[in-house]
Amino acid sequence: CEVVIDKTDGGNTKLAGAQFVLQNAEGKYYHYADGKVEWLDNYTADDIVTTDANGAANFIGLAAGRYALEEI
Repeated sequence: CEVVIDKTDGGNTKLAGAQFVLQNAEGKYYHYADGKVEWLDNYTADDIVTTDANGAANFIGLAAGRYALEEI
């Protein structure tokens, strides 16, 4: 599974450069490395995803579950 972000200004304008982190139900932060997901107590700059020119970004490799998306 994956979480896909489509960031806009509330209208039709796509917003580049928005930054997000993802937390699981236990409050741990998403970290993707070497083709697998790990959950860490704190996030680093490597764990932040940034929207591209089309306002898009994603988190991949997720199991089914509850997650919280936080814009930072």
